[in-house]
Amino acid sequence: MKQEPYIESVNIERKLPNTINISVKERVPTYMLEFANGFVYMNNQGYMLEISETALEVPIIVGFETPVENISPGSRLIIEDLEKLETVLKIVESAKSNDVYNLITSIDISDGNNFILYLNNEGHTVEFGDGSNINTKILYMKDINIRESGNSGTIILYSDPVRFRADI
Repeated sequence: MKQEPYIESVNIERKLPNTINISVKERVPTYMLEFANGFVYMNNQGYMLEISETALEVPIIVGFETPVENISPGSRLIIEDLEKLETVLKIVESAKSNDVYNLITSIDISDGNNFILYLNNEGHTVEFGDGSNINTKILYMKDINIRESGNSGTIILYSDPVRFRADI
């Protein structure tokens, strides 16, 4: 059971005289990587769970450095990607608590000093900057996204002042 990628941990307890209790903690897909003609489901600890042709309703992580030959169920992202994933988790946590998580379709982690969030259904790209002041940036993102509804463009959060640059 421990070799199954979806299984995080297994606890087996014997209760005398003739009972065995098995407790299983499962990993849950929270992100996807685009891979070949499909997707790699991944949990929030960077474990790859499954390769599928079907997309889930979770953000896609792009710009990862993990080599293609390391991508398989049961494997884990390389350390550089795991470090960036920590920032992504904080961004997503703040987005959830501010009711904007469902807007995020993908997150580009290629530059750890400027995470890029894609709000494809809104027509907005968000240049988030690094992992500093995440809550404040999410609030600005939410406000600008509402204010610029119907206009496609880029929300720039890493500069002072934050701003919206419309597509031409």
